[in-house]
Amino acid sequence: MRGFVTCVRGVAILTGAVAMSSWGPSLVSSSTSPASASTSASTGRDCPAYAPSAGMFTGGHGDQLVAAPSGAQVCGYSNGMPLKGRPARGVELGVGPAEALVSILDEAPPAGKELSTCKYKASSVVVLFNYPRHADVDVAVMDLGCPSSRPSSAVVFFGRDSHAIDPGLDSTLVADAGSYGVPRPPVTPDVFGETAAQATKTASAHGFALAFGGEEVDRLYPPGTVLLQFPPAGMGDIGNQVDVILSAPISPPCTPADLDLSYEGYQGAAGSYAASFLVRNVSASSCRLAGPMKLTGTEKSGHPVTGTAELTAPVGSVLSAGATPWLAGSSPPVGDVFGTLAVSSPDYCPGHTVVPALWRFSVGGGTLNVANSLLGKAFPTCGGALSAFGTFSID
Repeated sequence: MRGFVTCVRGVAILTGAVAMSSWGPSLVSSSTSPASASTSASTGRDCPAYAPSAGMFTGGHGDQLVAAPSGAQVCGYSNGMPLKGRPARGVELGVGPAEALVSILDEAPPAGKELSTCKYKASSVVVLFNYPRHADVDVAVMDLGCPSSRPSSAVVFFGRDSHAIDPGLDSTLVADAGSYGVPRPPVTPDVFGETAAQATKTASAHGFALAFGGEEVDRLYPPGTVLLQFPPAGMGDIGNQVDVILSAPISPPCTPADLDLSYEGYQGAAGSYAASFLVRNVSASSCRLAGPMKLTGTEKSGHPVTGTAELTAPVGSVLSAGATPWLAGSSPPVGDVFGTLAVSSPDYCPGHTVVPALWRFSVGGGTLNVANSLLGKAFPTCGGALSAFGTFSID
C-alpha cells in the first residue's frame, strides 16, 4: 500500500511499529507458549454500556494485563456511545490474536509525552481480555489529537497505567471493532501465525488479496508472522482484501549508512505542490528509525536554498532489511517495510520559484542526499518555502 496516507477500508492510517525494547516493568506477569492457531475465544461478557472518558478508566474487571488470555472482545464506540447495531459482545478475537495483542501492549512505551502534548478525542475501542483463571481485564483505547508535525497517536488505559500505541494498531482495532456490519459471504480467511508468503497464498486460495497494514514488536512470534488482521477471521468483507499486521524484529536505530532515499515526484495538492520521498533500509539487518528527521533543498554544493521540513516517525518505526527498489507508482512486495514522507510548497509563485538541485535528509546523526529529479521533472518551491505535508509514515 502506497501513497501519502495509507487507508484501510476508508480509515486513514499511518502504519508503524511499537517501541523496540521493554519500558520498565513488564505488563505481562506470567509466561505462556504462543498459540499455534487463531482458535475460538472463550468469552461471556457484554461490552460496557458507554465508552470511558479520559482519566476515568479504572481497569474494569482487573488492573493488570497478564499472558495467556482465553480470547478477547473488541467493542467499538462513537462519541462515547456503542456503534449502531454492534453485537452485545462486540467482535471476538481468537486465542492467538488475543495473546499477540497482550504481547504487543507489553512493548508499548509509557504515554507521558502523548498525554502532555496531544488532546483527547474519544474512547473509540474497549478491548475485553478474558482469562480462565485470572480476573478479566478491560483496556480502553483513546484517540488523540496531536500537532500536525507529529504522527497521530492513541493511548491505551488499564488500571492506572497509560501507554502509547502507534496509529496502525489503533486503526486496526477500530476497523476490527466495526467489522460486524459487513455482510457475508465472502468470509475472511484466517491467516494468523502465517508468514507473509504463506498468508498471501492462503488469502489467494480464498479469493482475497493480502495487504501490509503495519508492524508491531511481539516477543511471542517470529519476525514476519501475522499477528492481527482486518477483517478478523470469519467476518465478512467488501473488496476481498485482508490487511495484516506482522511481527517486527527487535532492531537497533537506523544510521544513514543503512538507508537509501528516493525522490518519487510531485503532484498538485489544494493550492500547493506536494513531493513524496521513500526511505528504504538497504542493509542486511532490520533497523528502527529514531529521533527527528529533516528535509532541506540544497544546491549541488550543499548550500541550503529552501527552508527545512521537520518530521517525526511513529513510535519505534522498523524498516525491513534489504528492501528492494521498485518502479515509482507500483506496489512493493508484502513484507517490505519502508518509510514515506512528503513536503509541500505553494503552487503559485511567479518570479520567485526556487528549484533545489538536491534534497538533504537528516536522520540518525547523519545525512543522505538525492537529486531533485524524476524523469526529468524537478519539484519547484515558492521562494524556498517548504513544510511537512502530513506526517512520516511506515508502509
